Amino acid sequence: VNWGKATIGVLDFEGTVRTGVVEFGIVITRGASIVETDTATCCPEAELLPEDERAHGLREKDLAGTTPFRERLSLFSDLHASVDALGAHHAVVEENLLKAVWPYPPTSDDKCRLDWGPWVDTRRLYER
Repeated sequence: VNWGKATIGVLDFEGTVRTGVVEFGIVITRGASIVETDTATCCPEAELLPEDERAHGLREKDLAGTTPFRERLSLFSDLHASVDALGAHHAVVEENLLKAVWPYPPTSDDKCRLDWGPWVDTRRLYER
């Protein structure tokens, strides 16, 4: 991959495996340019505890009636199929939240690849 020209779908999730993703942000970059963004809140899979509300800055009553994350498979499947890599700060968290809902991506050009990667982890880059 030529990282100077790569298309990367950078993800940021708020949530836990217990509550599911309650908010997500997506930034698609191509080289050094931002080409697309998306964000949404999602109905939690379990009751938000006070510590969840504090950690995420979201209140359960504000999330009522929003689309659950699990109903957004086509968005994340299409994203996965359209980028060279996914990215996140501490990517294992985003990967585990994806896998908690969809253990394997439903589409892939590489039928031998059964994970949501490859990943660019900005936390690991920052530590260097």
